[in-house]
Amino acid sequence: RTFSHFRHLRVLWKTIAGSLGSFVYSMAMMVVFMLMLAMLLAQTLHAFILNEKNDLSTRQWANRHFGDGFKSLWTVFELTFSGCWPNYVRPLIEDVSRLYALIFAVYVTSVIFAMTRIIAALFLKETLSQASADTEMMVNERAKATRNMEK
Repeated sequence: RTFSHFRHLRVLWKTIAGSLGSFVYSMAMMVVFMLMLAMLLAQTLHAFILNEKNDLSTRQWANRHFGDGFKSLWTVFELTFSGCWPNYVRPLIEDVSRLYALIFAVYVTSVIFAMTRIIAALFLKETLSQASADTEMMVNERAKATRNMEK
């Protein structure tokens, strides 16, 4: 009877344990796409950052966010998971090159929008599956208890 109070906690724990494999593979896939974009941005912005003919404040901003591999990866991580991607994309499109609009249109629609929705759907499916299994287990336990009481 006491364990019935912890039913939701049990479902949560089973869901976390059951979706751990999906989580690891999903994050590995996300990291691959983030690395690809980070390398592309660091490489393509390198010449812009070094070109003294470009605006100094824009060059400093680009260097602060995309100046090396780690800075670029951290910025891509932020724009992927924080929802503030327009803050990083707009200056690149307006001040550096409009071609970045194409790159980010593909990235935002395929990775930020589609992949995150698919991953969320996988976790929701796992949660519903665990809740259903837990409900079936509770029904079976009650039926067994009822049969034992009848004996």
